[in-house]
Amino acid sequence: MLVRDGKHPQPEELTAVNNIPANISEIVDAIEKTFGGRWGVWCSDTGCWWASRRHMLSAAQLTAGCVPFLRAADPDQLANCIASQDDLEAQAGLAHATVHPSHDERRRSRNASTLHQQRAHTTH
Repeated sequence: MLVRDGKHPQPEELTAVNNIPANISEIVDAIEKTFGGRWGVWCSDTGCWWASRRHMLSAAQLTAGCVPFLRAADPDQLANCIASQDDLEAQAGLAHATVHPSHDERRRSRNASTLHQQRAHTTH
């Protein structure tokens, strides 16, 4: 306990500074754990809550509206934004999975055909 001067609150009396909760690390840990560690979370000096993906986004995910960073006014709003992004990512992943196998099959077939033609050409 510090000497009380009557002008400043004691540290144990502080619950928030600039709307930043005193238990920020617990809130950050809880949000990160809720979303499987896929997002890094922090609260800026201005009191804004931020989240950053811990992985790169594919073109399909970007097209679906996924973003690498989120900003919110409070932890609850940030958690809702992350949940919405996870939904978009899942939808993009499903679309990605249904589009690319057929594309990959065509590419593999084309590559196999080209390789076969090259081998036939070099053996004659």
